[in-house]
Amino acid sequence: MNNTQQVQSDGLPNTWDNGYPSGGNYWSDYQTRYPNAAEIDSSGIWNTPYVIDSNNTDYYPLMGPYSPLALSVSISPSSATLDFNQSQSQTFTATVSGGVSPYAYKWFLNGELNYTEITSSTVSLWNFSSQNPIGNYTVFVTVMSGPAMVFAESNTAFIRVNPSLSVTISPRSQTLYVGQSPHFTSIVSGGTPPFTYQWYLNGRPFPSGPIIPYTVLPPGTYSVYLNLTDSIGITAKSNVAQITVTKSVPVGGVSAPITTFSLLAPWLSTVSLLAAAVLLKGFITKKKGKWEKQPLSQKRLK
Repeated sequence: MNNTQQVQSDGLPNTWDNGYPSGGNYWSDYQTRYPNAAEIDSSGIWNTPYVIDSNNTDYYPLMGPYSPLALSVSISPSSATLDFNQSQSQTFTATVSGGVSPYAYKWFLNGELNYTEITSSTVSLWNFSSQNPIGNYTVFVTVMSGPAMVFAESNTAFIRVNPSLSVTISPRSQTLYVGQSPHFTSIVSGGTPPFTYQWYLNGRPFPSGPIIPYTVLPPGTYSVYLNLTDSIGITAKSNVAQITVTKSVPVGGVSAPITTFSLLAPWLSTVSLLAAAVLLKGFITKKKGKWEKQPLSQKRLK
């Protein structure tokens, strides 16, 4: 700009512009040489070519110096959470504005240039794997732009790798009598809360929660396990526990509820009532205007 000699040419043909509407170069003596030139359709390009010599012409000279937008870059997402050693990964995307392409990218993990620089390429994507050790990480990208190698650094994204999700249920087995409800609790380790619980009884879905809900089962043998899913979609299956329900009643009897709730068999309410009746040691008869208890072996003669 404002040079006494605008350009030096050896006279051989050369290309001085990128056509319309990209344009060519800015010449600071243009208006002196071409005072009657005008702009082409508000494009910032003069309508009169700038002649360098007989073999070289800038056919689309710029009306002002080329000034690209400031270079900037950002990455997304701004945070990610993974469970260790799962088939998970998180892809980060760099979005560049301004500057002059092509762009050169460098990804950094935990800011350790000498040790954990990721890659230097023209790729604007980078993948973080859950195979990385448990802990917290930061990631950012730098971008170089055009021949002048203008530099920009992105925002910093945060990554958390949690311990692997696991779940167990206890006890591992239970023996119950008719009228009693099984009771299992879950113990969760690792993962990313909150959690979703799904119990299974003999392979069929059962009401959900940290503990198995109240229910009464008919005599038989049952298997119970729990599928636990965390907030990022990882599912862990618990150990399988066993329930044995028997008709036998221990000495002294058992407490049998008058009404029960069961999602497996609504008719169990009737079973519970019959069980309660059998456990009664006598029945009530009316004698001489008064109620009194009679043994089961006594005949009702009166």
